[in-house]
Amino acid sequence: MRHFRKKGGEYDKEAIAKEIADSTCGLDIRWFHGKADLSESPIGYKNAAQVREQIEQFELADIVAEVTPLGCIMAGDAGPKIWERKREDYLSPKQIRQIGHRSDRRKTRQKLTEFDLDED
Repeated sequence: MRHFRKKGGEYDKEAIAKEIADSTCGLDIRWFHGKADLSESPIGYKNAAQVREQIEQFELADIVAEVTPLGCIMAGDAGPKIWERKREDYLSPKQIRQIGHRSDRRKTRQKLTEFDLDED
């Protein structure tokens, strides 16, 4: 991933897009969130040919088969983490209304409880 950084420390988006396009050429890739996630793309993994060479060189295992990917469904980049986003950014309008109603009911119950305690 370091080789995609520019001198200012930001990522080179054009280089990343080209690398993803090159590494997924011929594969049916579907990103769940619509944006590519580099850590789940082929460039986020070790080179399979190098791994195979090292296995043979150091006699780590006997290679009996090789898996050739035809497609992949990947999570994709979901954007900022859920705990870093504002609630309004990910809650539906219905959920926001429900939270408001619960808050109103809670306040009403508290007022009723205070009223009951005052009478005793």
